[in-house]
Amino acid sequence: MPVSVPVGTGVATVRIEYAVDSDVAFNVLHYQLKSANVVSTGLPVATDPLAQDCLPKLAESACIPFAEAWKPVASNEVSITGATSQKVFPSDRSTPYHYTPATPFVGEVASNTLPMQDCITLLKQTGYGQRWGVGRVFIPGIPESLADKGFVGATYLSDGSGMPANLKADVVYTVSGITYRWKPVVTNVPTTGVPRVLDVVEAIISNDTIKTQRRRRPGKGI
Repeated sequence: MPVSVPVGTGVATVRIEYAVDSDVAFNVLHYQLKSANVVSTGLPVATDPLAQDCLPKLAESACIPFAEAWKPVASNEVSITGATSQKVFPSDRSTPYHYTPATPFVGEVASNTLPMQDCITLLKQTGYGQRWGVGRVFIPGIPESLADKGFVGATYLSDGSGMPANLKADVVYTVSGITYRWKPVVTNVPTTGVPRVLDVVEAIISNDTIKTQRRRRPGKGI
């Protein structure tokens, strides 16, 4: 039976995929389907949309603006090669849907890159101060020219200001006469029970410190 995505509760992941030589890294973002309206009438759809109808375009529509915000502060040795979307809540997961751009999104800074496990941290804030109320996104691809002694400089912080704005922005697109709106959320979907799903209300660059993800192994992603 086809997997559907309930409007108002359905949660999907979008996995952003990076590559440099044989090394890879990933960011996993969460979105909740807030509305699905028929363009011709403006009314909500009569039944929950199928994953196969709405998820392929989600991967593309989330990946492109994310990559465009990342490129100004990314080394030209690193690229975003695509994204994968998948419904993860409620009930059964859907099949993954992969988006591959015609040309990978390449960083715009002509510089060697720091190792992929060296990242700047972006915080997704929900208004709750507990650890479960803050999402963390570790961004790889830092150019050596914008880093000094474990920190990024003012140029990185200024040119990278589009990344937080992107992380708190809704993803909206139209497919086959239906407009879908997905809101970024912070959640940790459990294997059983109902997860806590919190809307992202603000996003910021944590600070200028470069964090090394020591628990990660090269080639295994971030």
